[in-house]
Amino acid sequence: MVVLVSVLALGACGPPMIDPVPAPVTVELSELDGQTVDVPLDSVLNINTGEFDVTSVSATIDDAAVAEFVPGSDDGSAQFNPGVRPVSVGQTSVTLTHEQGEFDPVEFVLNVTD
Repeated sequence: MVVLVSVLALGACGPPMIDPVPAPVTVELSELDGQTVDVPLDSVLNINTGEFDVTSVSATIDDAAVAEFVPGSDDGSAQFNPGVRPVSVGQTSVTLTHEQGEFDPVEFVLNVTD
């Protein structure tokens, strides 16, 4: 009985087992056109819109089984870039547009990896 209690007590003394959160893959909007971007399934593509408002960018994703668009937002105290969230391993074409046509459509291939 004493051994069991000691083992349980020692097990609680170690550092907690926390899986690290994968960093997003961040790419500048101005660098995406014509590119193939590799993004791990457990990550996200973060699109830095530069001079354009984060809420002004939208996307068309050819294969919704591979990825989904996450619109940018602005809650008044912080801005959050738009992005693309992988859904499954595979490839899909993505087209980004500006709501008022302030930039030409940006087309790239998203390659979701394991």
